[in-house]
Amino acid sequence: MDPVVASVIAILGKYVIDKGIELAKEIGPKAVEVTEKLFQKVAERFSQNPADSKNLERFEKKPEDYKAPVADALKEYLRDPAFAAEIERLLAQYQAAAPAAAPGTTTITQMAGDSAIQFGQVSGGRIEISPSKSEKTE
Repeated sequence: MDPVVASVIAILGKYVIDKGIELAKEIGPKAVEVTEKLFQKVAERFSQNPADSKNLERFEKKPEDYKAPVADALKEYLRDPAFAAEIERLLAQYQAAAPAAAPGTTTITQMAGDSAIQFGQVSGGRIEISPSKSEKTE
C-alpha cells in the first residue's frame, strides 16, 4: 500500500472508532483537530462518487472491513495533484502535532557508530532521521 494512503487509513481508522474521544487522550487535541480536517477533506472528495461515499460510511462503522475499498479509492483520488498536496499538508500538520507513537507514524531507531543513536519517522513515504548527540568523550 502506498505510504500516504497507509498513513491516512491508519489515522482515520483510529479516529472513526470513537470520533476522536479516546484518540485525544493518546495523541492530544491538536492532532485530533487535524485528523478531523483530514477526515472532512477525504469525505468531501469521496462525496463525488456515491459508491466511494458509501464505502467511507461503512468504513466509519467497521474500519477493518472497509479499509481496502477506501484505500483503493483514496489512491485514485491522490492522482489529483491539488488533492494530494492538501492531504500531504494535513499529514505534515498531524505529524507535527502527534507524538511519535501515534497512528500513522512509524518511529525508527538505529544504533549508529560510536554508540550514537538516530531517531526517525516515516511520514508520507519520507523517512526523517534526526541524529542524537553522542555523549562520547575523547
